[in-house]
Amino acid sequence: MAKIKNIAKSISLSLSASALAAEAMYGRFRVPVLKARPLVEFEVAVDAKKYKDVHLTAHRGLSAIAPENTLPAYEAAGKQGGFTAIECDAYCTTDNVWVIMHDDDVKKMTDCEGKVTDFSYDELLKMKFDNGANYEDFDDLHVCTIKEYLDVCKKYNCRPQIEIKDGRIEKLKPFYELLGQEGVLENVIVISFNFEALKYLRSLDKDLEIWHITNFVTKKEIENCKQQNFGVNFNAGVYARNQEDIKRIHEAGLVSSCWTVDTPKLLHSMLEAKVQYITTNCIVRKPENKN
Repeated sequence: MAKIKNIAKSISLSLSASALAAEAMYGRFRVPVLKARPLVEFEVAVDAKKYKDVHLTAHRGLSAIAPENTLPAYEAAGKQGGFTAIECDAYCTTDNVWVIMHDDDVKKMTDCEGKVTDFSYDELLKMKFDNGANYEDFDDLHVCTIKEYLDVCKKYNCRPQIEIKDGRIEKLKPFYELLGQEGVLENVIVISFNFEALKYLRSLDKDLEIWHITNFVTKKEIENCKQQNFGVNFNAGVYARNQEDIKRIHEAGLVSSCWTVDTPKLLHSMLEAKVQYITTNCIVRKPENKN
């Protein structure tokens, strides 16, 4: 019996050591490093007329080849060309600077932990990026501001597509005013899962382009969006085969947009459903043959 207990103790210690080794390798609660992906060409040249109203959105920038939501990713999307819009995710810092990060915690992309909204902008600038596609190849990775991102969008004539992750209503009027100061109110697309935050923005501007993000396109979702004049931004993977609900978006006269399409098969499905805006990490529009 004593021998069995010793064996059990040995196994337990071995498992603990393995857990510690794994933690040392990946960091506590850390995610694996996001790898680069090959780009997939969208063969728009095959039938340019049929797909002329299809718009591609670069998801968190061209995140297949540069760390998501960073200036290199936005620059890469602009230089690549063919993207109507460049998407980002927005939060407000303790000192009221609107910054860009996908997760609400900085640990996914940096060497620190904590809520984005609990840091000042200067504190965020001190963090080192240690994740994302080819992150080792970029010298000046930092948490960028909405203003920096908008500068890139304007430089390459791309529509800003901003997902509001920080739904605090008291922060939204300064956000809206920032868009006005930057001269993008007529071009920007604001999206969010937070319906109440979007309703507040609609109360400020009846013409602002706003889309509600949802996984499922229900009749209730379409009714709610129609009342507020919101587009519908849905999960493409849910509707890869059955596209009836997508047709209802169009029948209601609303803009259709989907996320996230990274394979030719899913792209084809969304094209056949006549989705207007397709968000992608790695699909790029092939230049039309002008000869």
